[in-house]
Amino acid sequence: MMSSVIPNLIEIEDFPGYFAGENGLIYKKGKNMDNIKLAPKVKKSKKGFLKIPLKNSDSIYEYKYVHELIANAWLKQEIKEAKNLFYIEHKNKIVGDNRPTNLHIKKIDKNIYVHKCFLWSKRIIRKVKI
Repeated sequence: MMSSVIPNLIEIEDFPGYFAGENGLIYKKGKNMDNIKLAPKVKKSKKGFLKIPLKNSDSIYEYKYVHELIANAWLKQEIKEAKNLFYIEHKNKIVGDNRPTNLHIKKIDKNIYVHKCFLWSKRIIRKVKI
């Protein structure tokens, strides 16, 4: 069984053969049922947040943030309680440390969320009109 090679792995939804490790790393199932650690690529525009290409169930590669993959696998209950109005915060402020114990689901107040979306949409409309 795969979990005997590297303990504490959870399969990532919509990406068969990929696993989120409790150590904050993403693993891919190898050809011989062994695990291969994937090296995340750094996205420069987000202050060093790590992104990684994963092949989805339709065999199309998508770039995903490692901290989001880890949180979706390991912090499902907290995400459910936040009712999809949340962002993921690194407790120690080190964006490369994606261990579930370092990630925190920060709830967003619905009123603030709607207000910010409204303000953002007004900016877009203004830019289009100019």
